[in-house]
Amino acid sequence: MKKKWIVVFLTLAAFVLVTPLSGFAAGIKTTTYWAPSKEPLPGKTNYSKWINKDKALKGPGTFKKTYTANSTVQIKYAAGIPEKFIKLPPNFVKTEKLKTAAVRKIPKNKKGQFQVRDVYRTYKVPYAEWQIVNGKKRKTGKVKYILVQKKVELNSRISVY
Repeated sequence: MKKKWIVVFLTLAAFVLVTPLSGFAAGIKTTTYWAPSKEPLPGKTNYSKWINKDKALKGPGTFKKTYTANSTVQIKYAAGIPEKFIKLPPNFVKTEKLKTAAVRKIPKNKKGQFQVRDVYRTYKVPYAEWQIVNGKKRKTGKVKYILVQKKVELNSRISVY
């Protein structure tokens, strides 16, 4: 008889412990999202290849040339963060006009070619995971970094050959 009561008691105790937990888990609305936690951190600088612009100019003379382009922003690595959560600061993604100019004397019987290359800077943008549990926001402590490449400058030269 004692064994029967112990089994009944343990069964009831388990039922009492498990029932609130299952009801607790079923009644909570949880939403998870990612948001930038800090400003973008500047990283490595990369350069594109030199690209010929316009035709070569034959010397003698002085070759003057200017070139303008717009800045661009490109996400290189999203770290598994859904695209709908990736929102960069407006001042970071704002399109800017980039200008460059070059001046060089071209000797007699030589040609001068105007060339341009883009300068890119890679930024790490930390994103923190947030949860909304029954209307209350809280950080989970998880942080992921996305890599963003931004065209920040133009380099130009006039090569003589």
